[in-house]
Amino acid sequence: MFEVRERDGLGRIGLLTTAHGKLTTPALLPVVNPNRLTVSPAELHDRFGFAGVITNSYIIKKHARLRERALADGVHGLLEYPGIVMTDSGTFQSYVYGKEGVEPQEILEFQAAIGTDIATLLDVFSTPDRTEEEARADVIETHNRAKAAGAWLRHQKHLRQIEEVQQRLETPGSRGLPLLASTVQGSIYPSLRNQAANGLSRLTADIHPIGGVVPLMEPYRYGELADMIIAAKKGLTPSRPVHLFGCGHPLFLPVATLLGCDLFDSASYAKYAAQDRLLFAEGTRHLKDLETLPCSCPVCSSTDVEYLKSLPREERQVKLAEHNLWVLAAEMRKLHQAINEGWLWELVERRLRAHPALLPVFKVLSRHQKWLAHYEPVTRSRSWQPTGRASVNRAGVLATRRRLKPMLKGRRKLFDHAVLGPVPLTLCESHPCQQSPEIPEPEQPLAPPWNVYRARSIALYQFGSQATRGLFGGGVELVCSKKTGRLRNVVSTDGEHRLSLRAADGLYTLKLAGAKRILKAVRPPSLRVVIDPDAVPYAANGKSVFARFVVGCDPELRPRDECLVVGPDDRLVAVGRCLLNPQEMRAFDTGVAVKVREGARDLPLPEQG
Repeated sequence: MFEVRERDGLGRIGLLTTAHGKLTTPALLPVVNPNRLTVSPAELHDRFGFAGVITNSYIIKKHARLRERALADGVHGLLEYPGIVMTDSGTFQSYVYGKEGVEPQEILEFQAAIGTDIATLLDVFSTPDRTEEEARADVIETHNRAKAAGAWLRHQKHLRQIEEVQQRLETPGSRGLPLLASTVQGSIYPSLRNQAANGLSRLTADIHPIGGVVPLMEPYRYGELADMIIAAKKGLTPSRPVHLFGCGHPLFLPVATLLGCDLFDSASYAKYAAQDRLLFAEGTRHLKDLETLPCSCPVCSSTDVEYLKSLPREERQVKLAEHNLWVLAAEMRKLHQAINEGWLWELVERRLRAHPALLPVFKVLSRHQKWLAHYEPVTRSRSWQPTGRASVNRAGVLATRRRLKPMLKGRRKLFDHAVLGPVPLTLCESHPCQQSPEIPEPEQPLAPPWNVYRARSIALYQFGSQATRGLFGGGVELVCSKKTGRLRNVVSTDGEHRLSLRAADGLYTLKLAGAKRILKAVRPPSLRVVIDPDAVPYAANGKSVFARFVVGCDPELRPRDECLVVGPDDRLVAVGRCLLNPQEMRAFDTGVAVKVREGARDLPLPEQG
């Protein structure tokens, strides 16, 4: 149902498959109240580009007119929305009004009956003022409801399969049944959030919302909120997308994305508009306080502030809601670009300085730096750009320093990087040091042996000392550019191509001949991804390795690390690049774990046809 395509930090470009199409994450689902439409759902899809919305099944069920039409035409027909629809269960209404007006099983069956794409469990909302014992009781009740919901959904899928087989359909399956969203609760207690997440990860579910956080967002308790997200993420399986309920402000969206939230929803665009408030990336402003419109969205670029103030209330509310939607849509596009290009951390650090209430998040990120480092990609398409003193606490800095530590002993030729501190001069053109203004020029008298030092230094940083001895053993030759004199390839004296240096990030691409040298030099599980025997012939033929076929992995590998793909007998099958970290490889059932670059074609290949 969910696979990762790109990543930065815990932020990930993913693909969630539903009955009404695929949703690319991170994604914001605007809240649609069918009784009060500020902007029509069709406009949200066609004009503003939102591929999914969320509406409340409790409200639909409560009103006879909405209920009858939803049961007849489906929730998509009711909303007249062509995209993906997620339905909430009424949990927030129970928090607001103090009681539940529906049974958990009843509302789940209703969501399935109206054809929603993602159905939400009726969980127990734990407010921040709950004691730990009270919150624990809420978690237990939510867990029991999630267990029952998962069992019901499995039974319905089984019945659907039997029905489809009897009808001799071409593609048997569970089409028409919704994905199940089981919510993590736990109030303000991180250990309780973690326990709840661990328990839900073992149950049948497709998505895990983090609930009960609106009372933390409204008073700007962002530091506690970040702690709650991390506590939940540590307990949840990484193979399922995480939905942060009620988060729809561009001020916090980058932070939540960095911490691993994939889906968001909010009615903020309409609620703020009703209060004459405008959303901006740096905060919220009241219309009466503005002298001009500091925005280039279609609404602001086609009018002025005085005209907006003069509009009748309802018309002004629509205009402000449209502005808020344009700002939110632009923020989501910015997040996608930040993840693809590798500057999500820079965006978060700048955003955290936009409001004093966000500053405590810096301490939270520093406190969980070690855990975050496991998800940090080894390389990005651009160099790190420091935004201030807090940049030294990035998780990627810790991961890089670990690899640099054995290289700093006895080294004289170092330079001081703005974020990393002391770095060997031989890595000055390799990520994350490339394109940095503080890099000194290498001494000209050292130019002839410079590439020799650099070639070994990069290998030592990427693969370790034992692998480096194997790669450069038996005699090697360095192939340099005739035009610039820079290192390009490492080959053996008999012509075997072992390594290629990428110009984009100054790191090596491992070739099959080099992988064979490493295999002999380092013991398992170092630098290895072990795959199921059934997948061996396909990887040997150059096919990518899917996560479901990974049976073992070097725990120190990180996303975008070069790796050896081996069979259970430790025979080299292929060489490639990790797209997931070891925890994700074990958790995912779909998606690519290793992008194979070169297969050992001397292995038996699968029979054709």
